[in-house]
Amino acid sequence: MLRKSKKNVKFSVEEVINLLNKSSRGALVGSMVAALICMMYFAGTVKTGLPLIVDVFIVVGVSLMLPFLIFGLAYYIYTVIQNVNKYIVIAVIGTFLFTRFLPDEKFNRPFIFLELISGILVGIAFHLKTRLIVRWLFVCLAVAINVSMFALLVSKGSTHALPVTDRYWEQKASKHLTSVEDPIKHRPFAVKEFSYGSGTDKQRAEYGPDVQLRTMPVNASPFMQPASKIKSLLRKTYWGFGLDQLPLNARVWMPQQPGTFSLVVFVHGNHLMTDYSEKGYAYMGSLLASQGFIVVSIDENFLNESWFNDFWFTEVNARAWLILKHLEYLRTWSANPGNPFYRRVDMNNICLAGHSRGADAVAVALTLNGLDRYPYDGQINFNFRFSIKSIVQLAPAGRQSPGFEIPLENSGANFLILHGSHDQDVYYCEGIRSFNRVKTDTAHKNLKAMLYIYKANHGQFNSVWGIKDLRFPNQYFVNSAGLLSGADQQRIAGTYVSAFLKATMLGEKKYIPFLKDCRTGFDFLPRNYYVSQFEDYSFRYLADYEEDQNLRTTDLQGCFIEAGNLKKWYERVLPLRNGDALGQENKGVFLEWGNANNPVPPYYTINLSGSLPGARIPWNSENLFFSIANNSDQINQVNFSIELRTPTRIYRKSFSDFYTAAPLLKTELAKWNYLSDLKKDMPVERVLQFIQLPFSAFKEADADFNPQQIEQISFVFDKQPAGSVIIDKIGYN
Repeated sequence: MLRKSKKNVKFSVEEVINLLNKSSRGALVGSMVAALICMMYFAGTVKTGLPLIVDVFIVVGVSLMLPFLIFGLAYYIYTVIQNVNKYIVIAVIGTFLFTRFLPDEKFNRPFIFLELISGILVGIAFHLKTRLIVRWLFVCLAVAINVSMFALLVSKGSTHALPVTDRYWEQKASKHLTSVEDPIKHRPFAVKEFSYGSGTDKQRAEYGPDVQLRTMPVNASPFMQPASKIKSLLRKTYWGFGLDQLPLNARVWMPQQPGTFSLVVFVHGNHLMTDYSEKGYAYMGSLLASQGFIVVSIDENFLNESWFNDFWFTEVNARAWLILKHLEYLRTWSANPGNPFYRRVDMNNICLAGHSRGADAVAVALTLNGLDRYPYDGQINFNFRFSIKSIVQLAPAGRQSPGFEIPLENSGANFLILHGSHDQDVYYCEGIRSFNRVKTDTAHKNLKAMLYIYKANHGQFNSVWGIKDLRFPNQYFVNSAGLLSGADQQRIAGTYVSAFLKATMLGEKKYIPFLKDCRTGFDFLPRNYYVSQFEDYSFRYLADYEEDQNLRTTDLQGCFIEAGNLKKWYERVLPLRNGDALGQENKGVFLEWGNANNPVPPYYTINLSGSLPGARIPWNSENLFFSIANNSDQINQVNFSIELRTPTRIYRKSFSDFYTAAPLLKTELAKWNYLSDLKKDMPVERVLQFIQLPFSAFKEADADFNPQQIEQISFVFDKQPAGSVIIDKIGYN
């Protein structure tokens, strides 16, 4: 029976081959005619601007010549293949077909083809008729190919990170800013750690039989689209549950001493689901608990990527909703005896902190918290209304579930955002967009702060994720040689989060100068370059460039702008290095000067003389501020004069008297230009530096100086022959 079936198969294949042989000329003519028609159609769209007869000659010539050249090449390859050993042909065709089906083609295809070449070289070397010296030559060549490839892949890359100059690191913050004590110096509380969860987890004992408090599963199906049936089954096989039975698991760090403490909920982002990401914030949990916070790091690993799929941000709403479901349990436990949270949690003082997609989730959770119904399904009622005072975002991805309109803007809460220059996952500073979406107002008296950290990557905010920001095999293409150590990156994160939480949740306003100006922390921060932004409810703007397209108008009624002797002067959305059209979702003014022989130096001036009396800078204002970025690719530092003109006097100070900005922070994110997004030489990210100039510095020259008398504020570019800057958010407080 088996022989008969084989014979039938063989007979069928031979019939098909015979049929194809009989139609061979027709196949060739048909394909050539089709190619000719396509070429004629495409070439017919070509208009060179030359006479029509020339265009016709080009079209006809190219249309006839190119198909014949290509098909002639195909015939030549066929004649060559006929003379090649069948095993070589099988190897090449098999390799090509195999690499078509494998994922991660940027790694697998060159790797397999290099091994194919190595195999050919070894085969030549051990051929019976090959001379000994040739054998050794080909074997050494095959070995060299493999050793070189391995060395390139496992190497950390190049160490071209900029060393921190003494001039930058030894500068002092403004006299107006008081010195700041290290926010993590004092840790008066002993810490206890425990977990709560389903009690039935099949992968982790801390959420299985070792769990201290049990929770009931929740149905997250309405908040995300499930994967295919096969992928859902694979996930359920590993975890033991599906979307309709998600557990509420978490690790907890709590002060051992009695008392009621503010609550911080940490949420991890997307990573390989089997790596258990919530453990990676133990450094932050133990630090904050030792300072008087209850820290909960929740488990959402079951929503993370696996070897077979990634939800690709369709799960962000589910991540956010799960945070709020955890808060419901904590609210219940804090009000009822018989558990470690009873009368220990200050539910009126909550911070949500997230990393990567978790950072996106906490922003969405803040918005969902204020709604009474789910926007995607009005049949789902919400009754959360938690007192969320502060939000921390570490390396936000800036994405949300497709089609979901939140969060376009966030308001009512304090925000801290940290992002690394060497983030090789979110390789552009998405944190700037998050910062610009946050609105401050006098009703909530909130603030927002952002820190751009040179040499910080994406993963080291989480001790489990570590130094590699990308999964296998792309992780071998990234340049990790010049990164901060994990200890330094976590020290920076812990310091800023501690200062932020103490300032916004515990009322310790002494840490606000540190959030405003990182130089107040140079005594305890790791030696590095930092770029910071800050805003609070007291800020009033003269020009933030969001009002219109007119280069001469400002935010203050009656004011106007003038400029002179500049090479370039325009307003535009600030760019991000991913090239997205929305950029930083924020406009600024772009100024460039140089190569001018005019005796009057280039300048950019805001005139206040025509403004309404009530719209002048108030007499009791303490600071003039603005944000600035170096927009040159060659000039490492910028310096200029800042001029304040009153009816009786001109006050002039050099920018360098107040601030030495970080140089151009160039980054090599990849070992070589092979990946589509990460390059060896990435564009400089134009991150604005917040600058605050105390009016007291101008009073030193004249005790009668009064901010209300200022008629002009000028940026005079008289310190350097050439330069380019972006300026934004000019104002006072």
